[in-house]
Amino acid sequence: MAAPSYPQMRTRVCLLWVLLTVHQLPAQVGSWEVRGILGVLPPTALDKSPVVAEVRARLALRQLPEAHELAVSLMGQDVRNYEGYFWTGFVEFQQGSWYSAVRRLGKLRSCSLWAMPCRRS
Repeated sequence: MAAPSYPQMRTRVCLLWVLLTVHQLPAQVGSWEVRGILGVLPPTALDKSPVVAEVRARLALRQLPEAHELAVSLMGQDVRNYEGYFWTGFVEFQQGSWYSAVRRLGKLRSCSLWAMPCRRS
């Protein structure tokens, strides 16, 4: 019997890798729901507004339209508060509105609690 060729061996290794890692999928998807798909959410200790807790709860339940609505309302409450821009951009990113999310997150550069209000456009 001849030894398997490189493509056959590579296929077998890839199949073995898939079989060994497929059981981790539910845990990984569950962590995306809590932390966001990129795992970049700031810790809750940094939340300045109580609305952020509601946004986080809606995100955990995958209620993206409701989370977006809350984040937009947070943005309108205090134009100097960066949290509204961050959470609105983050929810838009989760919804797949890439251009809008990048624009929203880009506004964070102009936000400061000690400076002028964030520019709106």
